Amino acid sequence: MNKILKYLLLLSALIPATGLVLMRLPGIVEILNHYNIQEENASISDGRITELITIILGIMGYIGLIKLALNFADKPDKSVLFFLIAGVASFVLLLGPYELYWKRVFTIERPGEWFLLVWPTIVSILFIVRTGWGLTQKNTQTSE
Repeated sequence: MNKILKYLLLLSALIPATGLVLMRLPGIVEILNHYNIQEENASISDGRITELITIILGIMGYIGLIKLALNFADKPDKSVLFFLIAGVASFVLLLGPYELYWKRVFTIERPGEWFLLVWPTIVSILFIVRTGWGLTQKNTQTSE
């Protein structure tokens, strides 16, 4: 993949992903503030745990995009692949089993919302395939 195209794709994904991460960071603080460690039976409700996991996976995906942008050597990296997969898992978990949300993704009613939520995931999937392919090629070359 051409380096210019790579960095344009990454930049186009990092801009909305940065906004998402900044919007979700207060969510972590709020969830953890409601978790009272002093109580003997302290717990977070199931919905809040899912939300917390989604936020953490999303941040991991963001880290994967940043690591990819900083990888100037253009060498496939397993950790980048792991972080990008976590980000895609965050997106799938965010939408969950709710048919309404999946319809929203595929019926682009609000282009800004679509760009914010879906584009970083599409770019991550492209780089997951590219990185996975690069790692596969690297492994077959070393085994020969």
